[in-house]
Amino acid sequence: MNKLMVAAGALFCATIPAAHVAAQEGVYLPPQCELNTGHFLVNSGVVYIKGASEETFPDQRQRMLTDAQRNLVQALERDQAENPAVWYFLGRYYHMTNDPLGADSAFDRAARLAPACADDISFYRQRMWVPLVNQAVDSINAGQLDAAKRLLRQANVIYDEDNVAFYYLGSVFGSENQIDSAVHYFRKVIEVGARDSTREENVDNATFNLASLYTSAAQWDSAVVWFRHYRERHPEDPQALIGLATAYAEAGNDSLSVIMYDSVLGNAAEMNVYDLLQAGQKLFIAGQLDAAARAFEAGLEKNPYHRDGLYNITNTYLAIAQDGEVGEARQQEAAAKMEQAARRLVAIEPHGQEALRLLAAAYQLERKSDSTLAVLQGIEDMRFAIEVQSAQPGEDRYEIIGVVSNMRSARTTVPPITFEFLDAEGNVITSEPLTVNPLAPHDTSTFEIIGEGEGIAAWRYRGEPSGATGGP
Repeated sequence: MNKLMVAAGALFCATIPAAHVAAQEGVYLPPQCELNTGHFLVNSGVVYIKGASEETFPDQRQRMLTDAQRNLVQALERDQAENPAVWYFLGRYYHMTNDPLGADSAFDRAARLAPACADDISFYRQRMWVPLVNQAVDSINAGQLDAAKRLLRQANVIYDEDNVAFYYLGSVFGSENQIDSAVHYFRKVIEVGARDSTREENVDNATFNLASLYTSAAQWDSAVVWFRHYRERHPEDPQALIGLATAYAEAGNDSLSVIMYDSVLGNAAEMNVYDLLQAGQKLFIAGQLDAAARAFEAGLEKNPYHRDGLYNITNTYLAIAQDGEVGEARQQEAAAKMEQAARRLVAIEPHGQEALRLLAAAYQLERKSDSTLAVLQGIEDMRFAIEVQSAQPGEDRYEIIGVVSNMRSARTTVPPITFEFLDAEGNVITSEPLTVNPLAPHDTSTFEIIGEGEGIAAWRYRGEPSGATGGP
């Protein structure tokens, strides 16, 4: 449970006060609050700000901005330091010169001296905030994370009443495994969200991410707290159920962990195969073998050819069959189910030594000595073995990486092998050949196979029978 929910790389817009809806570049907007601009230096500063706002020639605009800043600073030196108009228009100057730090300082002072200008000031803060966040998004999409963090920090300086920049910072630090920093920013997302409900999805995701980060740091009590917060709004979310069950188990609260896992299995119909397989893995680790078997079986009902699901259910039944506390009848029942699962596993990878060894172990537990010896002899006689090291589903594609090994002390020719890519019902969507050059004694050859097509959910390969499956 250490996968973060991240924000999509999309542009953002701000919600601005109604009085500013018509704001456009090249148009001067007077203050939307009452300010005293009677002092001649203040008035001169305002005139230059207005002129620069409407000026289209960059050089002329820059000269007007310089004159505006000079007059406003001189006004501060002429007993106008308590006049909010000076600070307000200095903030406008820094806004026009893209200086977030300067704008923040000036607008802070103006807001303290003229509370009625708060909405007006917020508008200009937001106008600086939006492009900074969008530039940060571009940097994230380009993989320039240090630049993104710098921009997002600037965005939070000028405007901290929207949680988007905080959320992106948490996501970036989380992707870098800087847990303390990620936790800090996700907490800020929730803090801002308590004042502003317009981005509730960010609050939900930040809550889940905090639970995931504490899980990855093995801080189980904190993980429990944040998974429980998340479930207050999403009580049936499978990832949260699994995460909370795991956290309870790791924190030593086995009774609550079992209750949570029962909830997971009770929602199996609404869960996808990956959630169910993950639940099974957590249950297996927690020693809840019967519940683990139920989770794996539920996952395999959705995808009967899922190799990892079959491998896990086979090992789960192996563990039950070897458990002396469950009784002879339960052990034999588990051994029989292990054989069935192992046969399905061998059908997917007939040249996989681990799958064949599991089938031999099932026969041995069932006291089928002839079948056990047949499979073991078949493994011994194998000319080559195929090990799939990675099988990664993607969007309309499935990538398999593996290795073919020559098991003999003589040169071996590997016959044609075909990888088939299946949908969840076992229908072949596409197939790809695996061609391996002759292998020197005990040599290996790595391979990569990619199946492309919509709806690929599983794989298997076909080729020369190994003769190592034994008999009934």
